[in-house]
Order: sequence, then C-alpha cells, then structure tokens
Amino acid sequence: MPGAGARVDNVRVALKVALIVAGLGAALGFGRLAMAGGPMVLFLLASIAAAVWTQHAIAEEIHDGVHQRVFTSVAANELVSKIYASLIGTSFADFRKAHLAHHRFFGTPQDPDYEKYASAPFGAAAWTKYALVNFTGYAAVRRILGGLGQPAAPARKPAGLWSQYPLGAAVAQFSLLVVGAALVHPLWYFVCWFAPLITITYGITQLRTMLEHWSPEPWYDPRTGEPRRGALYNLTGSVQRNIFGAQFGYNFHGTHHIHSAVPNYDLADYAEDAAMPAHLPIRSCSFLSRFVQVVGRSAV
Repeated sequence: MPGAGARVDNVRVALKVALIVAGLGAALGFGRLAMAGGPMVLFLLASIAAAVWTQHAIAEEIHDGVHQRVFTSVAANELVSKIYASLIGTSFADFRKAHLAHHRFFGTPQDPDYEKYASAPFGAAAWTKYALVNFTGYAAVRRILGGLGQPAAPARKPAGLWSQYPLGAAVAQFSLLVVGAALVHPLWYFVCWFAPLITITYGITQLRTMLEHWSPEPWYDPRTGEPRRGALYNLTGSVQRNIFGAQFGYNFHGTHHIHSAVPNYDLADYAEDAAMPAHLPIRSCSFLSRFVQVVGRSAV
C-alpha cells in the first residue's frame, strides 16, 4: 500500500495552483504584448504555448482530482476539480468515470482508452491521417458534439441549474472570452485558448496515451490467462514532460497505474518499487526516445 507519498501536501498543491494561474497570466500577457506593437507573430506563438502548457497542467490536476489527490478536503477537491474541468470545457464526472474504467479494465476493449493504445499507425500515410484527425480539431469537435456514429449516452438525472457540465463549462469559457477581450483582444480566446485546446492540447493528450501504453507484445491476465494489449511506461525528461503535457509528475504514468493513490508530485519516489507486477513490468525511457520507438517501430 502507498505510504507517506500518498498524503496530499497542501503547500505543493498551492504551488501548482499558482503555476496554473501564472500560466494563464502569461498567455494573456503575451497576447497583450502582441497587441502592443511588438513582434505580433512571436508573441502570439508565446501566448499559445503558455495556453497549451496551462491546459495540460489543468488536465493533470483533474487527473489527480479523480483520485482525491488535489486537496485533503473532499469538498475542496471536488470543487477545484470541477472548476479546472470547466476551464478546459470538459465534464469532471464523465472524466472520472472513464478514467476509473481505464484503470479497472486496462488492456481490454472495455477500457474507454483502449482504441488509443491497442494499435498504432504504421507508415507515413497512417501517421498523416492520425495527425489530421487528432491535431486539426476534427476529433475534439466530434467528441464535443457527442461523437459521430456513437450510441446515445443514457439519460442523466437532472443536476439542477448549476451543473458543472455543460452549464459550468459554458460559464467558464464565456468568462475567459470576456477576460481575453478586456485585457487583450476579442479574438484572443478563439486564437490563443480555444483553437489550441481542440488541436494541440487535444492531439498531444491522445498521443501521450499511446506513448504510455502501446506495445506490439501482449501480456496475459494472471487470473484468466487471457491475452491483453498495452504496456506501462514511465517517460522521463524534465524538459520533455513539459512539451508532452505531464508537468507535475504523470510522466511516471506506469507507476500511477500501480499506485493510483499517490499524488502526481510523489510518483517518482515509487518508480523503483520492487512490488511492481511481474506480468506487466513498467518500462522506462525518455519521451523522445519513446516517440521515435513508436513511430519508427524499433524494438521495444
């Protein structure tokens, strides 16, 4: 069982909140500089980069929120997680359900993330298609609209006037639009927040799941002996994890699967745990070497 590392450190949580606020401030600040007569393209790119970093940081905190690791208080954990989810336009309840199912059914088609890692594109044409689907906004918009060709979700019970999704998310997005218009320009929200959210941020998130879990080699369920797909990877590199959207510690994602009660910032302390399951070993390499490995199909 997780030890001291499973305890939530509220000081470190506060630091992460401060970094997220600073990231959003940087995105707005660079946008303002772009409008103030500086090199517009350069500052707009900096604004987009800061927004993407912030969106991934928020997503990682939502991930911790699912496991009640954002705050020691359950009520505070739920509230802040829902605010974070609203800032990136997603449902915290739906993400929690999907993520817990990912843990429970990992390696099987019952895992909501199974299609992201069960197979990987092979060849230039397949990777081009993958990029066009995931990095152009197509897949994200399709997901927002509920999915084309997917069965309708079961009806939900009324959540009252103040539901986190979709009403709370709509309020948060409108608030970002108003703040961006007041401090930068009416188009800032669309160019530097929403467009990157459904293209760069979404695409990197899908790719990272593949990097963390794809493998050509099956593993076998020790209880049933049935073959499963997928692997567990810890992906290292302090600079690379910022590029691939795992800023606060979820680059040790393989370890997270074994010690899900450990907050993201303490996962590194558990990376060498001797209790890791023999049937599903955790492998370790850098983000970039893993990217080359998956794209180039080098030996695993």
